[in-house]
Amino acid sequence: YGLFIIFLDPYIKFMNMEVEVYRNFALYSIIQLFIQNVFSFIIEKMYFEDKEKKANFHLLVFNALNFFVLITLSLMTSNQIIIITFTLIVIALYTFALLLFELRKFKFDFNILSNFKYESMTIFSYIFMFIIYFVGFSNIFNIGIEYMVAINFVSLVTDANWDALSAIDTITKVDISKEKYNYRRNLRHSFLYTLAVSSLSVVLFFSLFKVYHVNLKIGVIYLTLQIVDMILDCYLTQLSIFTQLKYSAKVNTINTMITKVLRTSFSVLLPTAFCTDIGQVAGTVLGIILCVIVRLKNFKLTKDGNLIQKANVKPISIKNK
Repeated sequence: YGLFIIFLDPYIKFMNMEVEVYRNFALYSIIQLFIQNVFSFIIEKMYFEDKEKKANFHLLVFNALNFFVLITLSLMTSNQIIIITFTLIVIALYTFALLLFELRKFKFDFNILSNFKYESMTIFSYIFMFIIYFVGFSNIFNIGIEYMVAINFVSLVTDANWDALSAIDTITKVDISKEKYNYRRNLRHSFLYTLAVSSLSVVLFFSLFKVYHVNLKIGVIYLTLQIVDMILDCYLTQLSIFTQLKYSAKVNTINTMITKVLRTSFSVLLPTAFCTDIGQVAGTVLGIILCVIVRLKNFKLTKDGNLIQKANVKPISIKNK
């Protein structure tokens, strides 16, 4: 985050935007992301400690403060510096106070290999995602303005919901680490949650597409591909994280890299404006296939919905290696 702030103007120019117009907004966004990142560490710690109510309370207060301070100041003044400064100060103070209160309860343990086991899949995924959006979106934007408007609008009504779906990732990790994971139950809850979140995207799309002058046919195709991928992804998340934590971080990272290579190839090479979304769905389908192969080969599903390791199957982990 510090590097982005130091090289803020070159970063804005790299994104092909006007520095004077976007400098304040970019600075605000980067600092807010940093504060939210620290805040998320504290909240996730609470979830691992079975303090869901406390975590949810702080989440509600944090977001309410951020929202109301920003909106109130925007109604009182048009000075961007004042709005940005006071909003950031308020959420930073709240985060700092919470951090000080929780700091005495932290136990710091620097174990690179152990942490890599939990995060290797995410690290490699982000690297490929940068390539996908940087190159894939360039292809789309060269096709025509209607496609630019449609994909940006669909991103507007789905991106926040994709962020909400990351809760599935968190709760799956928490349940597995606390040995209370039930594959069938978690999958059912994930599916219902995904349906609710994706339904919100559909409502937002049809409520606002005329306001943003979106071509309905093009927009519906983009939206459909996103909804399909949301539903498939809730299944992939369960299988992928289970493979990562209960069998082999190495195997799951390789699977992730294979799927991202396929997705990147589709996003870059397919001669269609829907290349990034088709690649997204194709990558998810391949990821499910690879994870299912690992599950069927190494685990069996019990009647009560748990996955248990088959006899004579030894987990492949970084620690064992």
